[in-house]
Amino acid sequence: KFLVKLGENSSEIEIDWTENSGTTFDGGDGTEKDPYIIKTSKHLNLVNSFPEMHFKLANDIYLNDIENDENIKEWTPIGDYANNGRVFSGLFDRKGYTIYGLYISGTKNYQGLFGYLENGQVRNLNISAADISGDQYVVAICGYAKSFCSITQVVVEDSHISGVKDIGGITGYLAESGNISFCGFSGEINATEVRVGGI
Repeated sequence: KFLVKLGENSSEIEIDWTENSGTTFDGGDGTEKDPYIIKTSKHLNLVNSFPEMHFKLANDIYLNDIENDENIKEWTPIGDYANNGRVFSGLFDRKGYTIYGLYISGTKNYQGLFGYLENGQVRNLNISAADISGDQYVVAICGYAKSFCSITQVVVEDSHISGVKDIGGITGYLAESGNISFCGFSGEINATEVRVGGI
């Protein structure tokens, strides 16, 4: 746990999210009309178990203490295509909240908050202080997006992305009539080979 200062107030945040045993969402049934509600880092980590469902972020989420480099926890992408061939095909929305401290290291492909998006939607999402590295399709939001997927009104700030090729701020590769709109990135992006961009 660590303290986050919000104006004159401080709030204790739980960031031990790597064990999901017994965790359930804060509400909803996973449908488009009644999406699962995400209020904690454990809720967010649980999304990977339901990649075809619909979700709404209803709180700021801290995956790591952004003021402290100790005990950093590494994120496994939602739609973990690199390890198990999974794709995210649902809807992920938020209501004015931000995910902080997303961290991934190593040399894998399809790295980001989402690894692989197929017929899915990500919208109205903020990411801050992400640090992500890998090989190919390495980004803050979605490594690889295809099949009429949509990423809209997504902002990534104060983040560092690095890899070999197909490296970006929002997505590494967009295929088959996908759409990216009203998105932005601020931070640093590095690639050692080809196909690198801010979005």
